[in-house]
Amino acid sequence: MLEDFLKANGMKARLIECTVPVPNCKAAATAMGVNVSDIVKSVLFVYDKKKAVLLVLLGDARVSLPKVSALLDGKALQLAMPKEVLEMTGYDVGGVPPISIYGVKTFIDEKVMKKAKVYAGGGDDAHLLEITPAELLEFALEPVVTDVAE
Repeated sequence: MLEDFLKANGMKARLIECTVPVPNCKAAATAMGVNVSDIVKSVLFVYDKKKAVLLVLLGDARVSLPKVSALLDGKALQLAMPKEVLEMTGYDVGGVPPISIYGVKTFIDEKVMKKAKVYAGGGDDAHLLEITPAELLEFALEPVVTDVAE
């Protein structure tokens, strides 16, 4: 699914097949031989029962719920359950990419944009996506670059 998205949009981003499972940022950093701050994570939160927002932030950062809630007019946020993540994104937890997610608004933490390239979820725990922040911004759905980290 993600590979098709990359090809259909003529993207320079590439999928990397990993020799070990990469279900989290630390494993991804180890597999790529980079710092955790060179990994981005895609975290899904739900609000108003059926709406969702995808937060894209550096692997060593934590989500600031008050900041994100303020961006959503004070809405109460809840971390999406694994079943909700799969239903809303088409991907399992640990493999959610920051692009190719339809119907979900995306907030990209401003610190991500300062990187030359980052590694993100590649659709499953066997792949990573190497992408530039510029391409991430271009192909994310309704992206907003803002401060969402603690």
